[in-house]
Amino acid sequence: MDQQQQAQLIAYIQQQLQRGDSEDTIRATLQQYKWNDEVISNMLAEAKSTMPVDTPSQLQQATATELASNTNPEAPLTSSEEMTDNQQSQPVTEPEADAVTVNAQAQNAATAPAQIVDSGKYGVFQSVGEFFNTVKRAPKTFIIAVVIGYGVGLALLAVFALILMGLVIGGIVRSGGISSYMTYLPLLIVGFLLMNVVATASSAFNISITSLALMDVAEGRLRPIGQVLRSALQQLLRVIVSYIVFWIVIFGPLLIVAVVGMIVTITGLANGGGAILLYLLGIASLAWGLIAALRYPLIPYIALFDPGVRYGQLPRRSFQLMKSGGQWFIFKGILLIMAVTIILSIITESLLGETAIGTILSSVIFAAISVIANGVMVMLYRRRRMIVG
Repeated sequence: MDQQQQAQLIAYIQQQLQRGDSEDTIRATLQQYKWNDEVISNMLAEAKSTMPVDTPSQLQQATATELASNTNPEAPLTSSEEMTDNQQSQPVTEPEADAVTVNAQAQNAATAPAQIVDSGKYGVFQSVGEFFNTVKRAPKTFIIAVVIGYGVGLALLAVFALILMGLVIGGIVRSGGISSYMTYLPLLIVGFLLMNVVATASSAFNISITSLALMDVAEGRLRPIGQVLRSALQQLLRVIVSYIVFWIVIFGPLLIVAVVGMIVTITGLANGGGAILLYLLGIASLAWGLIAALRYPLIPYIALFDPGVRYGQLPRRSFQLMKSGGQWFIFKGILLIMAVTIILSIITESLLGETAIGTILSSVIFAAISVIANGVMVMLYRRRRMIVG
């Protein structure tokens, strides 16, 4: 490892230490980017012994993603081809050499974000690979978190569905037949709304416990599953509210257009220019929904991992993290999920048909895809937070 590469690595470690990251977290991050333990230990010791009181602002911009470009731990962080022939051949005195090293370090650290901020370099398959590599480091903890998340969620939904079904069937029987079905229509509507609330809470709990467990492993924190569960429960209400914010941002305009359309139709104004205007507003709200789905998918994860961000700031923070390639990442990820789901459904249908085993297998496949997708979102959030700060 040459002097320039060593200086950049030390600058990154010092930045993380000043942010308050533990040595274990820094070590886990560098190991993920293929740095060996001996180099990490040496650089940690060097960074702590030489950490200045006031680190230059340029050096504080160094990010872990710059280190990710090294598939070989011994490869230089910055290609020597970027240096001019003069810089490579011109002899310098010892004080000049020190000045050149510091200036080059500051320049490379300052330009690093501009070089790596394009998330197109962080592909979907790379994120999937990081997810599986992270799970391999503590598979037991993550699997238990997944089982608890899905188990509690499914149990809540099943219990609520059975209660609602019992109320409706019992009411019909007591009233003497299905003819009084309309009497229980308000109960069905309320039950449907409550079912959606329960489903949202179940999904929020599932994502909370699995995401926290995964992030702990990724950043070198190995907490007992009981502590992870307690953290998930503490953050549950916040994540549920963040889901509501997410859905309002996406479907709010469409809902407003639908309500306006009903009012216009009832009042008899839905003709001529009014109908055309409603049609255009409907298309615009649908387009907004698609754009918002690509801009704001990190809202629940920001609510979970950044409790200091207020609810009203969640969309803005998500948009900030998703700029410069993040939206393209989500678009490709959605296409990949659709393709994999269709292919696996066709294979399952052709081999097992509409049997109980086929239905169970399809459910397991869907659950596995959702677990991987959630893990990819955690990896994306972590990477974007490293880059954007």
